[in-house]
Amino acid sequence: MGLLRALAAQPGVEVLAMGLAEPESKSTPPSFPWHAVRAPHRKSFPSLMHPLPHMAYVVSPAAYRDELRRLLTAEEWDAVFVDHLRMGWAIRLVRRLRPQAAIVYASQNHETSVRRSVARAEHNWAKRVVRELEARKVAWLERRLVDAATTVTAITESDAALYRPQARRVVEVSPGYSGDSLATRAISTSTPRRVALLGNLLWTVKQDNLRLFLDAADGALTDAGIQAAVIGPVPPAFRTELERRYRSIVVTGRVDSVAAELAQARLGVISQPQGGGFKLRALDYVFNRVPIVTLAGSADGLPLVPGTSMLECPSEATVAEAIVATIDDFDTLNRLQEAAFTACHDAYNWDARGAALVGAVTGSDAVRP
Repeated sequence: MGLLRALAAQPGVEVLAMGLAEPESKSTPPSFPWHAVRAPHRKSFPSLMHPLPHMAYVVSPAAYRDELRRLLTAEEWDAVFVDHLRMGWAIRLVRRLRPQAAIVYASQNHETSVRRSVARAEHNWAKRVVRELEARKVAWLERRLVDAATTVTAITESDAALYRPQARRVVEVSPGYSGDSLATRAISTSTPRRVALLGNLLWTVKQDNLRLFLDAADGALTDAGIQAAVIGPVPPAFRTELERRYRSIVVTGRVDSVAAELAQARLGVISQPQGGGFKLRALDYVFNRVPIVTLAGSADGLPLVPGTSMLECPSEATVAEAIVATIDDFDTLNRLQEAAFTACHDAYNWDARGAALVGAVTGSDAVRP
């Protein structure tokens, strides 16, 4: 939504956003027209027999396809943005009904490599078969979408490098940040001996990542008297599993104020061996001045330096060791959070992202974040 707002705020740009909303949804974003198609997702199981990957199949009900067809023919659109691969199903209609429009694929990950790595990491043979099938479908749809796109936007340089051999044009557009930001913060003895595990746990891959970390870290954290706060949406069954299986954690689930939860943490953890991409939670940590400890490879795209503005560790077990070793070292904690804030302070402005998106349509690289 931040990218849409940034694009709509650019001079001379008019945006119509179209999205699938559940029938009970009442929310509409401000500042630009939002066309919500109120139709339920397609049922998951038939996607196994469909050429579309699950992520795209479930968000392409007939009502949505019909409404997109109507909107594409209603006006002479200069450009069509396809936001995320889950919307890749729309490319056939866009190419047929608006062949002259610029097509921008706004990617959030290089999904082909992500899904292949997820399939390779699966040890259960039945789940691995399903994930390998999904990875092949994802590769097919992403290749089709990139071939059709005038421009592909990537959120990290590593993703951009993966797209360049195939895409006509790639523009790196990392996310902006518009959340809470603290001018100062001092971590001290009054701050609970708690680490934050912030994120959306609705995707099974993210659940697997959390299990891997807690399997390695729970004993060490419990023995050291350190609490791990799991913050963000959690499916009820997974929450029950976490609370039954691990001793160090408290599961807050979805919260009204992420900032209030982060104010109670001395460290923020990013441990995602599977899933790839830019970790938006990192910006919540940085701008709320929570020092970061990360598994190597989990902080792609951040302008942070290991040892200077974050702690980086080679394994989940060494992440736990770093937490235990640093949790009461207030000089190090405050040095890390200050250096991270300074490194990121001017790097995530939404206006620059909006200008980059206009450039993605016009073919200009004059303004790039």
